[in-house]
Amino acid sequence: RVSQKIKIELIKTLSYCSGHSGLAEGQYSDLTFENKNILKKNIINMQKKKTGELFGFCCESVAIIKGKNIKKRNLFREIGLQIGLLFQIVDDLIDYKGDSVVVGKPTRSDEKKGKATLVKLLGYNESLNFAKNIKKKLDQQIKKYGSKANDLLESIEFILTREF
Repeated sequence: RVSQKIKIELIKTLSYCSGHSGLAEGQYSDLTFENKNILKKNIINMQKKKTGELFGFCCESVAIIKGKNIKKRNLFREIGLQIGLLFQIVDDLIDYKGDSVVVGKPTRSDEKKGKATLVKLLGYNESLNFAKNIKKKLDQQIKKYGSKANDLLESIEFILTREF
């Protein structure tokens, strides 16, 4: 059973992650960056907010429920932000090179809309290498938690290697 105090903390954290400094800001940036030349660091920041904040909340919520200190909460949140960034980069790679039948949605829509993506800025191969680097760092960080982290490691592997 989760205490009232923890429930309130979860709601506050989700509100922050989805609000004007989080997901909403990321989505706003995504729209305002269309058809513009955007720096790599700004694309990464936008993607961390647009997608990473939700993953960040999911990971941080585990630490909140377990009553961990702010340092541990921030560590888990950062892991989630990186997973979200990885997910977004791979989603952009799939949009660029995927088969719409396999993917289950139209592809090349980012290009048509003039979206600011790492694929557009760096190209497919460099973006894929960037994603592989994120995964490698995540694996190193998460493996410290032993076998109880296996499901998360498998999920991260799936994000990077799914068929498209």
